[in-house]
Amino acid sequence: MPSQNTQLLNSIPVARYAVERAPTKIQHLMQWAFQGVAGREMLYAQVPQLVASGQVPPCDAVPDRSSMFSQTTFGMTYLNTRVRVCHANQDTFRTPITPEAAEYPLMIRQLLYGFSERLDAAPAPANPLALRNYIEPDRIVNLAGGALNFHCLGDAWHRVDANDGRPTMIMSATPALATYELLCRMSGIEPPKVDFMWYDPVSRRMTPVKVTAFNGTPGL
Repeated sequence: MPSQNTQLLNSIPVARYAVERAPTKIQHLMQWAFQGVAGREMLYAQVPQLVASGQVPPCDAVPDRSSMFSQTTFGMTYLNTRVRVCHANQDTFRTPITPEAAEYPLMIRQLLYGFSERLDAAPAPANPLALRNYIEPDRIVNLAGGALNFHCLGDAWHRVDANDGRPTMIMSATPALATYELLCRMSGIEPPKVDFMWYDPVSRRMTPVKVTAFNGTPGL
């Protein structure tokens, strides 16, 4: 990570998190949390695509990945239009971002990637986090590589035996939700919506919204 003055390494970082060039979507967000910008540009640390975090043997040294970072200036035009920025290694504000402040949120992100991968992995004694360790085999619907269809969704929905056989929420990743909405539109119907209370990180309060649903069950 380039720095012009080592005395500035202890200064307050310009950004509290780094921008990943190829982020993995693990959850559908209804609204992004924004922060105010004093000026016309923002300086961020930029890193290449991250890999999922794995287990590290006891007493092993923590690898130093600070060399992965480059400082990138994002102008308001780029932020508003979401055009990729190539102004790497610029230090407009003359304030280097501390490696510790940049690496901490990236480590959290890598842990989330690893946790999500293990949730979706095949059940095995070595992977106690796999959801299929806790689901009875006759409760699993396997598409066998086929395209999503309403029959499969209805089959999965009716296999729920808790709450008097009525699911309270359908958890899915962003690509899965997009696939369901596309299935609805290709069938000539708009994706159904239901009322839902959601915590808004911008206003910091519970907010009523409309979310996509199946059989009246909200899907997030």
